Amino acid sequence: MRPITVRNSLVKWHKMVMENDMSTIERILHPEVSFRSPASEIFYRGTDALALLIRTGTELFENFEYHREFSTEDGMSVTHEFSARTGQQSLSGIDLIRFDKNGLITEFELMIAPVSGLIEVARKMQGLIGDQMKKYADAVCVSTSLNHESSFDC
Repeated sequence: MRPITVRNSLVKWHKMVMENDMSTIERILHPEVSFRSPASEIFYRGTDALALLIRTGTELFENFEYHREFSTEDGMSVTHEFSARTGQQSLSGIDLIRFDKNGLITEFELMIAPVSGLIEVARKMQGLIGDQMKKYADAVCVSTSLNHESSFDC
């Protein structure tokens, strides 16, 4: 059963995505939220970093649509399957999101396919915010477990 705090945050998340308005994203992010993507070995941490990544990413995606949602038995982790376009490139992907008991996002991992789409998104993101993101790079990390405490070991 999904906790009410997580349900409330997911309602807010879906509203932001549907309206393409991430102006209040910080309200559902934990101060130490972590972000990972296969586009980089760099692990980003903090509300400012994730807010910048999400706001910039949503500017790149056209025709963004969620198709399915899966969650863990405890309701604290959610996977969203999506499709989108960036320029001429069609994308499919998943958002892996972990919440704390207060409904704040503590971990966000983005997977995009095909690889050419991932490379295109990474190239565009680098051009738009690459220099700004350097200050948020926490560490080079390796995903070491799938436990419910943390998926990242830094």
